[in-house]
Amino acid sequence: MIEIKSSATKLSLGDDILVIGDTTGVIEGKVEEMRVLQENGDMIESDVCVNGQTLTLKVDGKIRTNDKLFKVEDA
Repeated sequence: MIEIKSSATKLSLGDDILVIGDTTGVIEGKVEEMRVLQENGDMIESDVCVNGQTLTLKVDGKIRTNDKLFKVEDA
């Protein structure tokens, strides 16, 4: 599981993602489950995360502090 703060786009269940880092390389994945941080501090399951929300999701592989998460979109 990784915890990140969304900063650029909406992320939804079923979205394809890439995690990229200097040491990590590239890890491909799909958002199958995510939890979003609520104002009261609770993490709840959600179908969508919008810009500025903190979320956790499962990623296969080792993720490092400065790795970046990208949403894969059709051109």
